[in-house]
Amino acid sequence: MRFRLRDYFVFLICSLVLAACSYYLYLDFNKRPEDRGAVKQGYITFKYKVAQRKFPSRMIWEDVEQMLPIYNKDSIRTDFLSEATVTLNSGIKIELDPDSMIVLNIHEKLVNVELEKGAVQVSTTKNLSNPNEFVLSHKKTKVNFQESTGQFKIQENGSNLEIVSSKGSITLETETKKENIFEKQKANVNLDSNSVEKVDLKNFEMQPPHNVRYFIEEDTKEIIFIWNEKSSQDTEISISQDRSFKKDTFRANVKDNKFTKSFSEGIYYWKIKSQAGEESETRKFRIIKNPPFLLISPSHEKEIKTKDGNSTVHFIWTKRELALSYHFEISNDESFKTILYSKNVFKNDISVPLTIGKYFWRVRSFDSIQGAKVFSSINSFSIDKEPITEKSTVSSTEEEVEPIEEVKTAKEANIDKPQESKTVETKTAQPTILKNPTLLFPRANSTVDMNKMDSIPFKWQPVAGAKSYNIKLVQESNGELILQTEVKAANYNFTQLDKLDVGRFVWTIEAIPEQDSIDRSSSTAKFNITLGDQPAAPETISKGKKEE
Repeated sequence: MRFRLRDYFVFLICSLVLAACSYYLYLDFNKRPEDRGAVKQGYITFKYKVAQRKFPSRMIWEDVEQMLPIYNKDSIRTDFLSEATVTLNSGIKIELDPDSMIVLNIHEKLVNVELEKGAVQVSTTKNLSNPNEFVLSHKKTKVNFQESTGQFKIQENGSNLEIVSSKGSITLETETKKENIFEKQKANVNLDSNSVEKVDLKNFEMQPPHNVRYFIEEDTKEIIFIWNEKSSQDTEISISQDRSFKKDTFRANVKDNKFTKSFSEGIYYWKIKSQAGEESETRKFRIIKNPPFLLISPSHEKEIKTKDGNSTVHFIWTKRELALSYHFEISNDESFKTILYSKNVFKNDISVPLTIGKYFWRVRSFDSIQGAKVFSSINSFSIDKEPITEKSTVSSTEEEVEPIEEVKTAKEANIDKPQESKTVETKTAQPTILKNPTLLFPRANSTVDMNKMDSIPFKWQPVAGAKSYNIKLVQESNGELILQTEVKAANYNFTQLDKLDVGRFVWTIEAIPEQDSIDRSSSTAKFNITLGDQPAAPETISKGKKEE
């Protein structure tokens, strides 16, 4: 069988069409929701240890950070001994327990949060305009608020659901019935038989409250459990890191309505059971290690000596996992009545040029949850001139003269070189150079407000003949290299905001040609990063054993 020229031409056209379709399908699969014009429905306002998100068009889960936006159809899950909090634009706050997963479904004004597994607590951060516009569902069971404000929690355990209304009334709807669950009531739902059993929790006034956080500086925390069980018989208390109380569960029979035990860092569940067989709700508390907020450099009362009295001081402090950003301050008095320098930063370091004098500095962190310690101590340091001697002046002059002589010698040596090398160079043909990339975002001398963004989407126009691109990001003030990587697409989404600082940055795109005989081309632009209005500071400060 012989192929004609037309057959080869048809085969070539089909191959090109297939390649183009595959390329655009790949781009479509890897396009993020914000690139599709999707609307942000809320944010991950808190993350403890490991939490992940999955877009509806993808099969791969990605780790999330605090203040990451979420979109319709997103799936959010937490790992074992991890937690996350999702705050929706409508004012609904959803707190995910360890090993839990939800899917966000929004159709017109109705917000339906599907609980796939685990446990969540749902509360309102503001008055809802229409409580019926929010539903939390698990299989064929639905729960929604009856009032504009409220709080409830739901926990699945196989074919059973435990639903507790902590504030306000809620509506529980199964396949066969609709029930009202009032404040301080618990409903046990059997999903197989659709039966609902209610328990009045006013008989179990328990402390500590659900979801309380303890911030500790030491290794353990002593927790006091109190309840008002009126029976003269023993009460059984169960404590475990497994919410189903099937593994590693501590149980004790207590005569008094009080029990004390020490715990290390972690997430714990507890409940009590009367001799009559009545069980309380399952409550949770967290112990979070909150080490002291330390200032590292310059150390307290450090003396910095310089030749001219000017010095760029590099400030470093300990990084806080719960911090969204930091507020850095320098003053010339310990009471900070006069602020000489003030700046909001993402990273746990900053460089500031200063002159002769004595200074005081401190750092404040903006945390994602209340109760953590947010203020550092105050360190002082001073800058002064070094004493100048005649010997040091002469030596410095000699050091300056020597390189000049070396340069002259090098120039003379270059002049004396034979002309052959120059002739060879003139004969060599100049290679073709790729067209310089056109930088689209951030544009030259533009300003990016990171308080309104969760990443920096670097974009540039594709260069014909380029197989890939080198992207480089440098902080202009200190020359620190923030990013350097090679990509194939004409865009790169930078999400490591903890590496950024407020200030001026330089980014460069270098086009790498497909052919080795062609020279690379590059374009560079400078832009500014600012941090707009900060979130409100936490209202409480925990010191040591103080609880939220």
